Amino acid sequence: MHFSLDTKELDRFVRRSKRYSRRSIHAGMGFIVENKIVSFINMLGLVVSGRFKNSVNHGDVDDSRVIIEDGTKYGKYLEFGTRAHMIRPKNKKSLHWKDGGDRFSKGHMVSGIQEYAPFRKGLIASIPELEKYVLERLRL
Repeated sequence: MHFSLDTKELDRFVRRSKRYSRRSIHAGMGFIVENKIVSFINMLGLVVSGRFKNSVNHGDVDDSRVIIEDGTKYGKYLEFGTRAHMIRPKNKKSLHWKDGGDRFSKGHMVSGIQEYAPFRKGLIASIPELEKYVLERLRL
């Protein structure tokens, strides 16, 4: 799962700035959004092992974009949710889990995962802080 921030318009002003480079402003923007996303992950209770939260990071893709992404295979499912679907064993004859005792299944329907949208919520929540950050850096 990843989002990118298009910064083409911003780069026109960054070129005039003598105090900050484009890369440093992009890094600051990425850091702000990354922190907001992580706070939403915590607030929504999506932290079990911390793997998803710790995998969220930002980087410079090129001169006109900042990318924020997670390094997990399941991030897109937490962002957009899933429909009800059938699960089946891949490597053994049956699924096995503990739920007050040993449970087995040769396959069954699951209700799916609800949509949590930590990336979209974090990005929207970070807009005022991004505006303030960029305006302070460029003194506009």
